[in-house]
Amino acid sequence: MQGVTIIEGDLWGHRKDLDEYFKIGKNVFEIIDQMQAGGMAPNEIARRVSIMANISPNLVKYVIQGPS
Repeated sequence: MQGVTIIEGDLWGHRKDLDEYFKIGKNVFEIIDQMQAGGMAPNEIARRVSIMANISPNLVKYVIQGPS
């Protein structure tokens, strides 16, 4: 496969074997866009969104940087 990025860390939760993939809701992307438009640093966005959406900060940073 091409264009696959491995991100260290797990999704938060007690069951890690239920889904092979994780779908990030549209509202999470909207929150990230709003924070970026407000001039917030990527690390701070990752910290805040990871807490709000229960996903790893590395996954949020990946979403912020976009496809490479």
